[in-house]
Amino acid sequence: MTDEQKAAYVQSQSTCALIEALGMMSQNMQQAVLGESMTFEMFNFDQLILEWDIDPKTVLGIFRERPKSADEYRELLKIYIGHIGDCEGIDFLDHATDFSGTEEQLSELRALSEEAKK
Repeated sequence: MTDEQKAAYVQSQSTCALIEALGMMSQNMQQAVLGESMTFEMFNFDQLILEWDIDPKTVLGIFRERPKSADEYRELLKIYIGHIGDCEGIDFLDHATDFSGTEEQLSELRALSEEAKK
């Protein structure tokens, strides 16, 4: 796969997760109007990231098939973070329980996340 195809794959997975999340939110809002308790909790929304393979470790793995420069990784991360980094107020870096990098790498990702949100 080319880098463009990889980015399109990640974006399509992110879009599918977002569509599912919006449906879940709609269901919760409908139940709130009816005075019923919500069907979906935060855990359910967090699970979408894993179900659609858009957690940081998986996405970075998709792009690691060949060596890239730091600048290329930075641009790919900006694209990824810009698309799903702050989906409905959820910062994916706060939910990266399986992140296997160093604290320095995590700090750099957080800085990229903030830069991408501008």
